[in-house]
Amino acid sequence: MAEGHELVLAFRDQSPSFAHGFTCGRIWHQMRERSAPFSETILTELREDVIAMATAAGWVEEFIELSPEWLRVTFMRDGHS
Repeated sequence: MAEGHELVLAFRDQSPSFAHGFTCGRIWHQMRERSAPFSETILTELREDVIAMATAAGWVEEFIELSPEWLRVTFMRDGHS
């Protein structure tokens, strides 16, 4: 098995804006549905969007740089670590 990420589903729209929107939508859904901490791997360029989403939804985010292109972000409810 190859290391790294594998494509699960190829969307017809391969644009970065579609991928960014899809990723942010998936994270936003989790923020609305979950109360327990959770983690996601995101592109570095989504950092500011994720911070804004977390602030709006009452989550605190913690980032770990995996590479120049990728971050691991852990979300915790505001006031709970």
